[in-house]
Amino acid sequence: MILRLEEEKDHREVENLIREAFWNVYKPGCDEHYIMHQLRNDEAFVPELDYVLEVNQQIVAHIVYSLGKLQKENGDIVDALIFGPVGVLPKYQGKGYG
Repeated sequence: MILRLEEEKDHREVENLIREAFWNVYKPGCDEHYIMHQLRNDEAFVPELDYVLEVNQQIVAHIVYSLGKLQKENGDIVDALIFGPVGVLPKYQGKGYG
């Protein structure tokens, strides 16, 4: 296993992985791969926390982080680090790669 930062050459493979991981899980089809595609161009994207996991030279999992804000019950706004989407190829799900 190799855990490493995602590189530009990985973008298409990662988006396909995310699509496969979420396809028909919460609704017909999915949007998570498109969200990832858009997130890379957003100022909230944290490229230093955009990781892939390789097994036998194949990317089998991906996690990304972005910056966000949360509003507390009292109305205060606090900075947050948000993770996701987290994608694992279906044949690797449930085996500890996530």
